[in-house]
Amino acid sequence: MPGHVMPLATTRMYGIRTLRTPGSRHTPANGRLAAALAAAMLIAVASGSIIGCGLVEMATGGPTESGAKKAQATALAVDAEATIAATSKLIEEEPADVDALLRRGNARLRLDRLEEALADYELAIAQDPKYAPAYNNRGVVFSRMGQPAEAASDYERAVDLDPNLAIPFYNRAVDLDNAVSLKLAISAYTIAIKRDPSLLSAYNNRGAMYIDQGRLNHALDDLNRAIESDPSFARAYNNRGAIYLRQGKLDEAVNAFEQAIGLDSTLSIAHRNLGLVHRDMDDFEKAIDRLDVAVEVDPELAEAFLDRGIAYEELGKDDLAIADYSRAIELNPRYSRAYYRRALLYRRHDNWAGANDDYERAFELNRRLGVIGEPIEAATVARDSWILIESE
Repeated sequence: MPGHVMPLATTRMYGIRTLRTPGSRHTPANGRLAAALAAAMLIAVASGSIIGCGLVEMATGGPTESGAKKAQATALAVDAEATIAATSKLIEEEPADVDALLRRGNARLRLDRLEEALADYELAIAQDPKYAPAYNNRGVVFSRMGQPAEAASDYERAVDLDPNLAIPFYNRAVDLDNAVSLKLAISAYTIAIKRDPSLLSAYNNRGAMYIDQGRLNHALDDLNRAIESDPSFARAYNNRGAIYLRQGKLDEAVNAFEQAIGLDSTLSIAHRNLGLVHRDMDDFEKAIDRLDVAVEVDPELAEAFLDRGIAYEELGKDDLAIADYSRAIELNPRYSRAYYRRALLYRRHDNWAGANDDYERAFELNRRLGVIGEPIEAATVARDSWILIESE
């Protein structure tokens, strides 16, 4: 399959967050809410529901990467359940408490209870049709439900009610980004940044989009700004490493990915990207070691299986390479490069039927992408997801 090759950047989106905005404070019930939340968390601790959220221990006594990730998710779920319990009690006492409705909706959304979250936001809007945070957060539910038109309407309504809000512009940009409307998304991120220069996720995501466009200097400016403002922003370090890798600055890329991992050891794509750099340095053993960690942290990271397969292939371990390519295809049946690499090995081992099937599948997938030959993948870039507003 001769011809030109095309770098393919892959993206991972990271979970919904909440931000408190001073303008969103609505009722004098916040003191009651804080007290109720504290009481609910004490009950959770006393009942033992928070105990056991610690890291999974290995025989050596150290935490595993996947254990840390599971523990983090468990702790967040316990916190969300405590919030739901506390706010439900307040809502029973005062059904018109829109701040409590907003917080309960946010907690339910973090648990992927989309319909329940939607109901809470709609109750808040019914109580106060001018409550901008509820429109923004209902828009996030619509975005999650795959209803971008309804989401856009809610984001617009939130800004109409509170022209100082930046988050609705950011959330609209996330939707446009997902729809690959690059120019419109960059414009929306830029508006969000102008309204709130401290909204670092907007810098990170705009930087990621600049990487997609090959505007690496612009991307680096955005990511440097995010890191200077928050030196613990692991995903921004990962994305800065992706730039260095594209520029062929391998030592700088290694440093950036290692910084990302040091800040967040559960960031699977940083492990994958570091393995990619070691592979480019022809250090295949070290690449495999790092990619082992990537698939332990995220067993569904198809790119890491493909990368490890290529490293195995370079070491002459064709059986292990075929197994990894097959796993990548199981995880992503549209992964043209995995079909192509497996076809090469099938042909090497005289499995002509398997090779022909994989070549045909790879050719068809590449045709749809407008790619000729084997696509070359870039480092995986991290984007931040939608942001909920929480009452102050």
